[in-house]
Amino acid sequence: MGTEGFFKPELEPGKGLGGICLGARVQEILAIMQRHPEVFSNVEVKFAEDGSSDLLIECPDIGLNVICRSRDQRVRLLELYRPRDFTVLFCDVPCCGPSF
Repeated sequence: MGTEGFFKPELEPGKGLGGICLGARVQEILAIMQRHPEVFSNVEVKFAEDGSSDLLIECPDIGLNVICRSRDQRVRLLELYRPRDFTVLFCDVPCCGPSF
């Protein structure tokens, strides 16, 4: 995904969702979210101050959790926990969302 334009929630199995890629740095993910406030209007960052647990970037409005390892701050897991609330595309075809 480029830095301009709209957010396209394309699912890439084993890679990521809409430019939010496994292995990406926290800074990169937050930059994507800042560029697309129409999608990521409510973002919560949760972490343990002592770094003992993973860092969580939660987007409750769309039901997305981005879980990052605390030691290197890289994405290790993407969790879409309310797939009926957010349209996701696979090969440009909706695979979940409000229309399902």
